[in-house]
Amino acid sequence: MQSVHPPKHPKLKGCLQILARGLMGIVALIVILAVVGYAYEHYASEQDMKRYPPPGRRIGVNNHKLHLYCTGTGSPTVILEAAAQSSSLDWGYVQPPIAQLTRVCSYDRAGFGWSELDTGTQPRTAQREANELHSLLLEAGEQGPYVLVGASYGGHIVRLFAHDYPEQVSGVVLVDTRPEKLFSIPAIQQQARSAFGPMRVIVFLGELGLSRPLIATIPEKMIPSAAVPLYKSHPGSYEIVFQHKLWYASYAEDQALETSDAQVAAIGPMGNTPLIVIRHGKPWTMFSSLPPQEAEEGEQKWQAFQEEIARQSSAGQIIVAEASGHGIQVEQPAIIVEAVQQLLKSP
Repeated sequence: MQSVHPPKHPKLKGCLQILARGLMGIVALIVILAVVGYAYEHYASEQDMKRYPPPGRRIGVNNHKLHLYCTGTGSPTVILEAAAQSSSLDWGYVQPPIAQLTRVCSYDRAGFGWSELDTGTQPRTAQREANELHSLLLEAGEQGPYVLVGASYGGHIVRLFAHDYPEQVSGVVLVDTRPEKLFSIPAIQQQARSAFGPMRVIVFLGELGLSRPLIATIPEKMIPSAAVPLYKSHPGSYEIVFQHKLWYASYAEDQALETSDAQVAAIGPMGNTPLIVIRHGKPWTMFSSLPPQEAEEGEQKWQAFQEEIARQSSAGQIIVAEASGHGIQVEQPAIIVEAVQQLLKSP
């Protein structure tokens, strides 16, 4: 019996070949654009660092180069620890007046501002960053005792530092500090976890240089309105702060948040260390994005957590920044300066 072969369709075969070549061309184009974007972003970042050099020194710590900016003279030395996704620039309203009182240092954690990030130094927990801060101060030759000031997530770092090196710490100011129990609010924990996916996309786009033109069109939307004059007064602020490494560093810290919370929860009371806790008085946007009842409950729990943290020291007290949301360091910086001044006068 003679075998039957399906009829050949030369036109169909030709179309499939053209389609395959087209798809391969598109893939090749995407790869080329990705390589070009990656190279452009890293080259542009290097040029920005040359065009806008740091005001302080860059010092090697754990394969990073960390930027430390110290002004003023005297003792104790005040150390300013920035919030999440923040840099030393965000202390621009606080550092100058404190420098009139004593020596004060702000710095950039790895990946932020003028600091580099070794991506192999993981995870980016608060404990690791407290250790890096201690190493940074040693390498820089800065002398204690220190008054530590930590904003939001930065409060985790200074609390761990104060626990690990109590003989070097004469006082602590926590500025709307992140409570270690924050994720006991289910809506906030879910909000944080659901942000991982979008953050991974932002990290990827940042590495390819695609976030740079977007930020250039809306730079003032990226920071609190109270900080806009501060950034405008420092040329290159946006170019330095919003580089690709910011997104990677922020994502790495976010991934380690629950571990960082557990690290702070494990250290226990602060003894009689002079402690001032400053909390916001105006509703915080993180809670206002929740349904009204959950938002109100979130604010109440935040206030209760701040009171609880203040009680960690027998010398603890709490101050309310009535006219501020979460960004007290740019909205009511004078309150922070006054708190530091109070601790400087403490025996």
